[in-house]
Amino acid sequence: SLEYGKSSKCAALRRAEIHAQNSGKDPRHVPVPRNVDDDICKMVADIHLSPYSGKEVASASAMSNQGKLKIDRMEKELSALTSSAMSYKSMYAKSASQMAAEAMSACESEASSSKKIRKTVIESSSKQVAAA
Repeated sequence: SLEYGKSSKCAALRRAEIHAQNSGKDPRHVPVPRNVDDDICKMVADIHLSPYSGKEVASASAMSNQGKLKIDRMEKELSALTSSAMSYKSMYAKSASQMAAEAMSACESEASSSKKIRKTVIESSSKQVAAA
């Protein structure tokens, strides 16, 4: 890979290879110290068991309680908002069908009261004129 890096068309890669060769500290050839006894799963389990040191436990529990209170308050607000939004409250006293029925009955009562029956009696009298 050193020869590939030196002959590469990429100037940044060529500079990095030349620098690594000249400095003698090529990070790809330095062994990484590893602890074979510990597994990442064990480390994660240890972190979950004791995530804080002694002084941090009190502040962490206080913050956790504050977070729970905030979540409870927000859930109550959400449930109140949802219940008020879901219940329909009309600003009108009557529905359209009730208003229509009242209008029809008022129209009928007005029509019946305005009908006046006039009885006109025509009398005709005929005069007989005596012709003499």
